[in-house]
Amino acid sequence: MFLARKHLNLSQTIASALTPLRGIGLTRFRLIMTRFSRTRKSMLDAMNKHNVYSFASNIDKSYSTDEQVLKIEIKRLRKHLKNGSYRGIRMLQGLPSHGQRTHTNHSTARKMKVKYYKIIKRSL
Repeated sequence: MFLARKHLNLSQTIASALTPLRGIGLTRFRLIMTRFSRTRKSMLDAMNKHNVYSFASNIDKSYSTDEQVLKIEIKRLRKHLKNGSYRGIRMLQGLPSHGQRTHTNHSTARKMKVKYYKIIKRSL
């Protein structure tokens, strides 16, 4: 079974299958669970194959995931770089752009993943 071109392991909980996808965080996951009336610890193998398929296809149709979210992020970055804005430069460097302190506050100074940068720089 695939969701957003990623293989779903049926022995996982629904939470561990969905939250690694880009575009589905904890809040959206909770929304999906209430929409499909499932508990947080529901297992994919507890659902029959037809339900898993309809569940995955519904998520693909209703929510932006992985590639779609990445395209949106790249489009936003391109817009900021085209304008020559400070925010675009900071986004490209992976640094905060809303005035957070970076010298002593390490949690806001964390750079984005290197893999993410490689994807963005290839597409620019």
